[in-house]
Amino acid sequence: WVGCLDGARGLESVLVDVAEIRTRVRGPELSGLTRREVEQSLGIPTDTVRILIKTGVMAATVQRHPSVPRDVIVVAQEEVDRFRARYIRVSDIARELGLSVQAAPRVLRARGIEPALTKAKFQLNFYERVDILDTLRDG
Repeated sequence: WVGCLDGARGLESVLVDVAEIRTRVRGPELSGLTRREVEQSLGIPTDTVRILIKTGVMAATVQRHPSVPRDVIVVAQEEVDRFRARYIRVSDIARELGLSVQAAPRVLRARGIEPALTKAKFQLNFYERVDILDTLRDG
């Protein structure tokens, strides 16, 4: 639909149905989560998400943004779920054990459990969930 605004001249006189225009110029929706959405979903910093993707710990694809003419990095929801099922943050372990974030790594180390992904490389310590299960059960 195109109309004309009475009393206006040039481009300012053109009226359009924005919804109709959007359907004609918007590309397909992203099939996954942006880095920011991954950050929010997992509760981890953007830099950590970037490093996880860059090192291949978390698989990502590049897709064209549906409304902005640029490419964006997208992580499939299944990949986020896989990561969440495999790894656990030290802060989550500390909460489960009723310890401080500073004390939890010492307790885990004393039980022979080291981080699978270290703070030095990923800005957070992540542990393999399978290594933690008994520790969480035993308290």
